[in-house]
Amino acid sequence: MPAARRLGPVEITLIVIDVILIGVLIVLLATAPDGPDDGAGGPTTTTSAPSDPATDETTSGTSTQAVTAPADALDVAEFATPSGNIWCTIGDSAAVCQIDVIDYQPPQIEGCADNELAGKIVQVSAEGAEYPCPTENIPGAAAADRTVLDYDQTTAVGDYMCASSETGVTCTNLSAGHRFTITRYGPSLD
Repeated sequence: MPAARRLGPVEITLIVIDVILIGVLIVLLATAPDGPDDGAGGPTTTTSAPSDPATDETTSGTSTQAVTAPADALDVAEFATPSGNIWCTIGDSAAVCQIDVIDYQPPQIEGCADNELAGKIVQVSAEGAEYPCPTENIPGAAAADRTVLDYDQTTAVGDYMCASSETGVTCTNLSAGHRFTITRYGPSLD
C-alpha cells in the first residue's frame, strides 16, 4: 500500500482560506435583510409620511417601516373617491373603508348574519387586514362631505397610507406592510 501524501503549506493555506470564506458567507446570509417589501406593488421613496412623533414608532427608532409613503402624499384622514362609491377614515389604530355599490358576493363573516354592511367594510391595522362585523357606517363625516382623494393620489396619516385609483382604494399599515384593496368588484386582503 502506498504511503499517504502530506499536504504542503500552500495547500493548507488554501484550505484555511476556504474555511474562513465559507464562515463569512454563512454570517452574511444569516444577518442579511429579507429584501424589499414595498407593500403597494410599485416603487416607493425613502421619505416617511407625515406623522405625530409622540405616537409614531418609526420616528423613535424602536421600529422600522415595512413600507414608506411617497413624498407627495397628502395628509387627509377622511376622504372619498371621485365617484363617491368608496369612502375611508384613517385613525390611530386602523384605516377603514366602506363601499356602497358592489358587483361581488360579500363574504360570510362569522357571527355577522343578516348585516347589510357585512363585506362592504374592510379595515387594516398593525395585526392585518380583515372584514369587521360592522354595527354602523365607518366613523367620520358622510361620504358626500369628505375631501375627494383624486385618482392616483395618496394620503398618509400616522402609520397608515391609502392610495386612490380608478379601480378602487388600497390602504396599507406602514409598519407591518399589511394592506387591503377594495373595489366594486371585490376586495383583496394582504
